Amino acid sequence: MRKVLGFIDKRLLQFEKRCLQRILRKSNGNVKDAAKLVDIRRVRLYRMMRKHGLKISDYRKPKATPSAEALNKLVNKEVSPQAAGGQDSRISGESA
Repeated sequence: MRKVLGFIDKRLLQFEKRCLQRILRKSNGNVKDAAKLVDIRRVRLYRMMRKHGLKISDYRKPKATPSAEALNKLVNKEVSPQAAGGQDSRISGESA
């Protein structure tokens, strides 16, 4: 009987860990959102994560970094005279 209970306990722990992993992936590592998904308090979720050795950072998506091409466009972007503080000749009444 004791072996059966130990087996069930082990399976329940595995199930709990898989559920936590799914919830954290679905919420992109946002603990507040994850806790809301399963209707538990954040403190409880943190305790469960610690129990299973789960880290939030493993479930957060890295922030997108701009590509080199996008950075070059941004740096080398030509500024129009209006954006640079110059006046538009149509507004000042001067003719070209």
